[in-house]
Amino acid sequence: MERNSSNENHNREFQLRNFIDQYLVHWKWFLIGTLISLSVAFVYLRYSTPQYKATAIILVKDEKKGGMLSELSVFADMGIESGLKNNVDNEIEILKSRTLLENTVKKLHLNVSLFAKGKIINPEMFKEKPITIHFFPKSSQFYETDLILQFVEISPNTFQLENQFQNENSKGNILNKKEFQYGELIVTQNWNLIITKNLNSKFKASNRDITIELNTIDNVVDDFRKRLNVNPLSKTSSVVELSLIDPVYEKAEAFLDNLIQIYNQDAITDKNQISENTSKFIAERLQLIT
Repeated sequence: MERNSSNENHNREFQLRNFIDQYLVHWKWFLIGTLISLSVAFVYLRYSTPQYKATAIILVKDEKKGGMLSELSVFADMGIESGLKNNVDNEIEILKSRTLLENTVKKLHLNVSLFAKGKIINPEMFKEKPITIHFFPKSSQFYETDLILQFVEISPNTFQLENQFQNENSKGNILNKKEFQYGELIVTQNWNLIITKNLNSKFKASNRDITIELNTIDNVVDDFRKRLNVNPLSKTSSVVELSLIDPVYEKAEAFLDNLIQIYNQDAITDKNQISENTSKFIAERLQLIT
């Protein structure tokens, strides 16, 4: 038995050695494949645009989960509508509504983006901007503009600005000249702008070319609406999680923060309106009874 066992172990080692020798003959191809894989991974990690996920959690008032609205829901069981429906599903749809997203985009001026020229990719500048652009008047025609401007600083006080691309809605936005001064009023047919320098920014306008993209409000809102996720944490909870994926983490955070602020402000306005209407209704009925 011992001899048979040793013979079996010897045969297994021999077969394993033959198996390894078959592949060791092609060791060069394995080495080349490994080097290519590492090179591709390095290039991808070095030059691909990273994506960041920002999340926020809010508590939504629901008549089914306590509070004053749960007491008012008793009237619904008696066949009397309270008119204060405020469940989680409705609030999720409000958070994803186009009006709320559009107000957030306008508040943060997200239809105007600045990109620094890079060797391969052009990173977006959001929090640290070397220049500030003031567009006015912000009419409906301004929010329908799709335009790209190329900014190049010539001296500490002057810069060059050129139209790089325009669509049908931007034909009247052609600049009348190319060189301007910081703080100078730049006039076009549809809107005006003033460019100032941010002295406190760690990025300097003289170090790189800057691309200014002005996008239509509809395209920007559609883009955020596709990337915004609003989901309840559980079926028995009125806690809702908002998440947004964006290449610029600060922009994703700012968008969610301002979206929640505008949502809360709208909710307060609606409640005040309901309270005011209820107060007027009661006052009219008391006056009638008197």
